[in-house]
Amino acid sequence: MTYNLMYTVPFRSLAGVQYEVKVESLGYQGEAVELVGGETPFTSETDEDDLYLPMRLSKATLSVYGSDYLQSLYASNPQGVRIRLYKNGMPEWYGFLTPDTFSQDFSNPEFIYDMECVCALSTLKYKKFNRTEETVTFLQIIQDAAFLAGYNSIYVSSAVHIPETGELIESATIATANFYDELGEAMTYYEVLEEIAKFMGCTFTVYKDAIWLVDYAAIRKGINTYRKYTGAEKVDLVVSDEKTIQELGYKGTGATLSRIPGKNKASVSCSLYEMDSVLPEFDNEQSTYLSMVEFDKTYTENKKSSTYKGIIRYYEQPRFSFYKSVENAKGGYDWVEHHGSVVPEKLGSCFVRTASYNTENTPSKLDFADEVLICTAKYGTHWMAVDRPVIKIKTTRSIVTNSNVYLCINFSVKFVPDGERFAHPSVTNGWTFAGTKNVRCILRLGEYYYNGTSWQTGITTFPVALDTKKGDPISNRYYPVKNTNNYTLGIGDLSGRIIQCPPYIINGECELTICDMDKEYPGSLPYYEYQYIKGISLDYAIPDASTVYSDWVKDGSKNDVSYENLISDDYVEEADEIDLKICTNTDSKLCLSSVMANRQYLQNIRSEALNKEGIAEELLIERMVSLFSKPRYQIDPTVTNSVKPYSLLTDLSLPDSRFLVAGGAEDYKMDSVRLNLIEM
Repeated sequence: MTYNLMYTVPFRSLAGVQYEVKVESLGYQGEAVELVGGETPFTSETDEDDLYLPMRLSKATLSVYGSDYLQSLYASNPQGVRIRLYKNGMPEWYGFLTPDTFSQDFSNPEFIYDMECVCALSTLKYKKFNRTEETVTFLQIIQDAAFLAGYNSIYVSSAVHIPETGELIESATIATANFYDELGEAMTYYEVLEEIAKFMGCTFTVYKDAIWLVDYAAIRKGINTYRKYTGAEKVDLVVSDEKTIQELGYKGTGATLSRIPGKNKASVSCSLYEMDSVLPEFDNEQSTYLSMVEFDKTYTENKKSSTYKGIIRYYEQPRFSFYKSVENAKGGYDWVEHHGSVVPEKLGSCFVRTASYNTENTPSKLDFADEVLICTAKYGTHWMAVDRPVIKIKTTRSIVTNSNVYLCINFSVKFVPDGERFAHPSVTNGWTFAGTKNVRCILRLGEYYYNGTSWQTGITTFPVALDTKKGDPISNRYYPVKNTNNYTLGIGDLSGRIIQCPPYIINGECELTICDMDKEYPGSLPYYEYQYIKGISLDYAIPDASTVYSDWVKDGSKNDVSYENLISDDYVEEADEIDLKICTNTDSKLCLSSVMANRQYLQNIRSEALNKEGIAEELLIERMVSLFSKPRYQIDPTVTNSVKPYSLLTDLSLPDSRFLVAGGAEDYKMDSVRLNLIEM
């Protein structure tokens, strides 16, 4: 559907300026109707909070004469009714009518109808972040937001750079997964823009039909370089607007002068979105019961016979991929993926939960284990081909890794003797391992695959050794992955096959596939028809030299990071803490909230306003203290409106003070605006 013109509200200001409000409704069919404006047809207000506000937005009131037919101006969609104010034919204000908000004189059927509106950027509170690729740049997010809100252009301050390349900070990237919580619920675009503004130390505001990302500290220093984006086009420009308040028509009456207390202490808290695990936990969560098989087996141990009961419960498990053989049209078999039970008489794998007990000592509660059951051979002639996948587990969202990260694969495998799906550990048939037993695996990070020693872009398998040695019985006992960790790595007590991640940042899916085991006794020799896998995990660790010699061990590495400036305790006036969900990664943690550039974590940014580079959070504190540490003047003169988001103002009665515009209120018919001016 498209927006179609429903009403127009033309009016002239006292100075003769021609204004027109266009009310456009989504999907409206019909002729446009001209309405008569009220005594004050259109007024607007802009947030008047202090200058470190990340979002400075406006709202408006449209006032018209009307009757009850105007109550049709309703839409449950926050962007259902579009409001555009034009000044001499040029865009002046742009937003949407808020649902269910109006006021009127109830005593008269011919009433003044006051409708509340919000600027289009405010409606992003209802737009969920929806990017699904692994990473996204700040600029892409801002452009998405502008498109969703309906703005034509974006102006971004050029005062914040990436030091290594000189590129503007909006080219930095971050994992899209940072903007989704553990349950997959997305942040809104409004919330995401807030985080970008806070990280950069800037403020998003709107002016006419464009979004502006302004750096107040840069404006104070006379730095007014911007990059303008309109569609695919971009242009660098310098915009400057310095004037006195008297030039705006201020008559020296009707304004108040006040002082804002200084804030000499600032603190920043980084809410690190760390990964607790790489792969989803191998368990029965979300599984659905399908069927059950019970076995009663009598075994002799030390000349004593005992009867054991085994229980196998089959499940559909959508969180993991399993495989089975399916006959094709050519009389052969295809190896296909599935999530439910597989017929035990056919080659393949499935998710099961098993339990067993001695019938002489029946337990009060069964302790089930989550396992993969694999039918790997039939009748001594049908064998599962080497490297056939039997289970695949992958992340539900993108993860981020770097060269300092070590991965640890672990699982345990059990082999069951001829023709059995359940057997007691005492049954071995005398067969033993000839040495180390290998399991073939596939490990993928993004588009890269591990080949056993390094990473490549083509798919490949690599061997994972089980902790077996010559003479170990093959049957009915679990053998874990052989541990390759040692103290020199400094990665703690992880146990399993250790793999170092590629020497650059990878942001993408992680996928572990376990394939069929190397055949120990193929062909006519006794075979092992069924195998089980349990305890599948893929953990990670980052080396810490202090853990090698136990000089000092961190009390948990998964903590948020806080920054604050050091001041004397004699007097403390603390600003509100800034909470960041976009952060600098200083110690290579696996954080989805980490900012990246050139496939590395972004350690420093450069602020032209401060004329230095450093950690973004530390520069943010320095910026705040330099701007707000001392008491400042605040004045609210009423003038004619010719100010812009980047205007720098002075007052003849306060020649040593400079002011920036921090919101205000405007009456368009009266040609007047009350500015909220804060001293820099």
